[in-house]
Amino acid sequence: MSWYKELGYKKNPLDTSIFKNTPEIVLYEKEVKELVYRIKSGNMALIQWPAGSGKSLLLKHLIDNFKGEGKVIYLDGNDTSKRLDIEEVLINSQDFKKRFFKQKPKNMILLMDNADQLTRKNNERIKYFYDQKYLKSVVFAVKGNPTFPKSILDRIGNRIFKLEKPTNEIARKITINRLGFDNLLNKTMIHSIFKLSKSNLSQHLINCQKVFEYMAEENKESVSEKELKQLLKTKISKEEQATNYCDDCGEKLKKIKSHWRCKECDLFCKKCGTMINEEDKTCPGCRAKVN
Repeated sequence: MSWYKELGYKKNPLDTSIFKNTPEIVLYEKEVKELVYRIKSGNMALIQWPAGSGKSLLLKHLIDNFKGEGKVIYLDGNDTSKRLDIEEVLINSQDFKKRFFKQKPKNMILLMDNADQLTRKNNERIKYFYDQKYLKSVVFAVKGNPTFPKSILDRIGNRIFKLEKPTNEIARKITINRLGFDNLLNKTMIHSIFKLSKSNLSQHLINCQKVFEYMAEENKESVSEKELKQLLKTKISKEEQATNYCDDCGEKLKKIKSHWRCKECDLFCKKCGTMINEEDKTCPGCRAKVN
C-alpha cells in the first residue's frame, strides 16, 4: 500500500503535477488576478521565474480560471521544442468535424511554459496566429531572461511578472495546506527538507514524499536530521531522471547552461544550448555565430 493511502488519502496530496492538484492559495494571488485581466484584455504577457519558484502553480491557477470555456491550450517548451506546430495544435483543439476540415478556432488562450526552449520560427508562428486573432492571448513563462525576437517583446511590452523564490514560511504553509494537517511533519522537519531541496518548491514536495515513503517502510513516526540528510542526498528524483535521456531516441542528454539537449535529435547552439533552425546564422539566445 502506498504511503498516502496508509495515511488515509485517496490520492497523493504532494503530487507535483499541475493537472492533479488544486493550486495553493498562498502563492501569487495578486499575479493571478492581474494575468487573468491581461488575458481577458487580449494581451501577451511574460512570466519570469527562477528554479523552484512555484511557477507551475501560477499556470494551474490560470488554467482553472478558463477551463470551463474550452479555450485554453497549455504547452511545455521542454516537450515541444523545435517540433512545435502551433497550427496543428490549434486544429487539434477542436471537435472531430472541425479537425476533419482543418478549421482553426478563434480567440484561444495559449499558456507557453518553458518558452525559452522555442526556436525563432516557433515564436514567429505564434505571433502570426496572435495577430490573426486565432490566439486571443499568449502567456509565456521563461526561466531567467527572455530571448524572444523584438516583434514578440514589443507585443509583451511591460506586462512582465517576475517571480521570487519561496521562503521557508511559504514552503511550510504549502506543505500543511497539501496535507491538511500540521502534525504529520513539524515545522523543523519541513524547513530542513526545504533547505535540503535547495529552496526548490517542486523538489521540496518530491522530497516530502520520499520522507513519508521512508517513514512508512521503516514504521517510523518521525525522522532525524541525520536520516533526512542521508535519505535526500542519495536518491535521484523522478524529474532529474526524466532529464537524463532523450524521449525520442533514448540517447543520453547533454546539459548546456540550463538546457538539456540531445545531440542526435536537437539542433542547438553549442555555446548556450538555445534551440536553433537550420537557416539561423546566429543564435537567437546568445547571438553567437552558428557553425
